[in-house]
Amino acid sequence: MNDSSPSIVFAGTPEFAAHILQKLIDEKFNIKAVMTQPDRPAGRGQNTLPSAVKKVALTNELPIWQPQSLKENGQAIEFLWKNIDFFIVVAYGLLIPKPWLNQPKCAPLNVHGSLLPKWRGAAPVQHAILSGDAVTGVSIMQLEEKLDAGPVYLRREIPIESNDTSESVLIKLSQLGAEALIDVLRHWLQPGYQPEIQNHSYATYASKLNKSDGLLNWEMSASQIDRTVRALDPWPGARINSDLGELRIWGNVSNSTSKSIAVGTIQKVSNDGIEVQTQQGIFNVKELQIPGKK
Repeated sequence: MNDSSPSIVFAGTPEFAAHILQKLIDEKFNIKAVMTQPDRPAGRGQNTLPSAVKKVALTNELPIWQPQSLKENGQAIEFLWKNIDFFIVVAYGLLIPKPWLNQPKCAPLNVHGSLLPKWRGAAPVQHAILSGDAVTGVSIMQLEEKLDAGPVYLRREIPIESNDTSESVLIKLSQLGAEALIDVLRHWLQPGYQPEIQNHSYATYASKLNKSDGLLNWEMSASQIDRTVRALDPWPGARINSDLGELRIWGNVSNSTSKSIAVGTIQKVSNDGIEVQTQQGIFNVKELQIPGKK
């Protein structure tokens, strides 16, 4: 840890944030404390597990704070802002109170997984894939009280490939986000370094996903099904109703010629998958999972 570098409090929870925290540590930034959400039950056994960010903090022997709520913030402000230069928030998962954003000596920054103002909100990567966007990226922005609406210091862009899932895009964005954040931190003291105000008229919103978003039907087009499968992998997963219950499916758009047959009809079964007629085109189911089975 480099005590001469800017001092940072880092707030984050999932793997996306953990990769960025680890990069800051590797680059010898002065992490004074780490905030993350409380340990939660996870998996089939519902064992209480630490967040990905907490695991990184423990490995690197950093002070950890896991508040249940941020509403009682008097003590928190005293804890966080004493001699702190930056408060960095990456997918923390709790709304940051207004008093935390108005500390005169501390810059509140956020790493957001979209090219703002597009896809503000909780699930920007998933919505970018669902919508068929050709590109996505990261934005380093100043935190404000309104959701993801603060001025942007830096944007960096990557293409969304035809086989990308939300998981693969998030891995790429975590690397890109870490590089972009470090770039901003290192240019901070340059004269005239100012953020760009977002054009709010172009804002779109990426609402939080739930299990019902993954329920498919063959009345959708093959490309819609493909985007949903990729966007919702690994969570909440894409599923289709069958006589065996809801089947979890993976696959892609088939190159086979669509025929004038009933939607939902199996056209072909081979070692390459199960080709099903959709409303428009053929979807090739390459893997499926019966409820309760591998």
